[in-house]
Amino acid sequence: IGRKGQTNNFVDISSSSQLRAEIFQRTLPSEFPNFVKRMLPSYVTGGFCLRAFQKKCVSHLPNHDDNVILVDEDEFSTKYLIDKNRLSVWGGGGGWRGFSIAHNLVENDVLVFQLIETCKFKVYILRENCLSQVDVVVVLMDFTVKAHN
Repeated sequence: IGRKGQTNNFVDISSSSQLRAEIFQRTLPSEFPNFVKRMLPSYVTGGFCLRAFQKKCVSHLPNHDDNVILVDEDEFSTKYLIDKNRLSVWGGGGGWRGFSIAHNLVENDVLVFQLIETCKFKVYILRENCLSQVDVVVVLMDFTVKAHN
């Protein structure tokens, strides 16, 4: 609510990266499984242990350890460890650790993983402390929805 009871037509860009990720997630095609993952300290420092996938995505992965590709501007290869349902610290392309370091991921950043092919995920990053291109989509989408209501 803005001045004098008027509705504000803008997303609060200082809102949680989790909320922005959930809004963005709704824009993704439903035929591609996706999930949101908030970065915890163990995911982005020290152990770099990313407990990875929700059941809706696991059902699209092989039933054995296999390479998984993470895609944004570049591709990063990592190993999916089925018994632990996580991405390996190491892998041919630097693994989860390499991806995390290359993208300067920090605690409370939120990633949206979208399965685009078997063993291939498009990764969208929403920063806790700054805006990304994905945030622009969220703001525009929210503005469009509110303008039509």
